Amino acid sequence: MKSTFFSILMLMAVFSLGGISRAETDSVVARGDWGEITAVELGEARRGNPAGASDEILIQVLARQHLAAAKALEEKLDERPDIRWRLWLAEQRAGSQEFIQERIVSGVKATPEELRAAYQERLGRYVTPETFSFRYIFSDTTECNSPAEVAKVKERIDRALAELLEPLGPDPKRPWMVHLDLFNEVAKEYSTVKGDPTRVAGPFKLDEPLQAAIKQTALALKTGEVSEVVSTKYGYEILRLENRVSAATKEFETVIGELEREIASKKREDAVDAYYQSLRDADERWDIYVERFVFLLPGAHREVPSTTYVARIGNRHWLPEELRDFMRAGGAAAGEGS
Repeated sequence: MKSTFFSILMLMAVFSLGGISRAETDSVVARGDWGEITAVELGEARRGNPAGASDEILIQVLARQHLAAAKALEEKLDERPDIRWRLWLAEQRAGSQEFIQERIVSGVKATPEELRAAYQERLGRYVTPETFSFRYIFSDTTECNSPAEVAKVKERIDRALAELLEPLGPDPKRPWMVHLDLFNEVAKEYSTVKGDPTRVAGPFKLDEPLQAAIKQTALALKTGEVSEVVSTKYGYEILRLENRVSAATKEFETVIGELEREIASKKREDAVDAYYQSLRDADERWDIYVERFVFLLPGAHREVPSTTYVARIGNRHWLPEELRDFMRAGGAAAGEGS
């Protein structure tokens, strides 16, 4: 019982850090009066150590755990009903995790057909819609009180357009391609927009709400081209198309890894759920002492069991060791003593 107690205490510490890796050997990496530390224990401690502590520190921590377990044995804590119960649970949990990994989810993966179907179902996730962005010079007319004042605003933005087109010569033909530095320079002088007059508007998707005159004008331009003066809801604007990105769809081959992880994970969850449901469907003859599990619940009152019994089958109460042997024997002795 003592060796079992010692090993299960270590299981409670080690298994909380993750599953045992078969790629690691069980060679001893440290030894003392308190016992031995194996490569498996150290490897699991490394994986559960986000702070990146050195192996020396991890071995010290594991050694203290061994010492604590040895002290618990001296105090005969392994004979207390609540400790025996918790040790049994730790053993069952460790075995259950290994069983599920080996027998239930091992080899579960997505088939090529499932991957193709998943790609089609999630196609919207992999589509990048067409977008456009632009810079603009804005003249505000919302403060104008007369047609004459509006005319002055229009005259001012017409001068801005003339300065933009000046390097293109007299009577330039479309498209009017204007260098960005010149556009920003003119925007700083003439634009009445609040904030940075050289900022970019967008990117906008084609279905986003935007004034029709502005959207139609921007989409008719080439990248780097400026528009005529456009009348808008709040005044006048000159647009310069900054960028236009065509719609694109990620190819199946570029997302297959993501799909494999997602589909396989869901299939593993379904396999485990189905396994647990099969257990529930076959447990009519079991009377599980549910109240024993209360201390496992977050925030629950940690009650101390008054006995070490974990289950009743028929009229017989079972100790942890008896139930374990019963399970290992495949339930052959189920009728005995019932």
